[in-house]
Amino acid sequence: MMMNEGITTIEAGPGHYGYKLQCGALEAQMQSVLVVSRGHFTRLAAHIFLRCSEFLHLAYYRIWFIRLAPKLGLPKRPLWRTWIRSRL
Repeated sequence: MMMNEGITTIEAGPGHYGYKLQCGALEAQMQSVLVVSRGHFTRLAAHIFLRCSEFLHLAYYRIWFIRLAPKLGLPKRPLWRTWIRSRL
């Protein structure tokens, strides 16, 4: 429908999904940049945040949200806001 209206570019968010490829999309690699001050405490806090973010992604999203919750027949719920913010 969008192609018929002349729309050639859309932002469909991060992630690999089949519908994007079905629409003829070109997927681009995303990269995040974290800017912190030179202070030791700030660097340590940033490092801890990144490690906690990685753990949250693995434990909550990859294991619970994608694998376990659907197999347990639990209703689909929105993603945690904390996880969303940690992925930006």
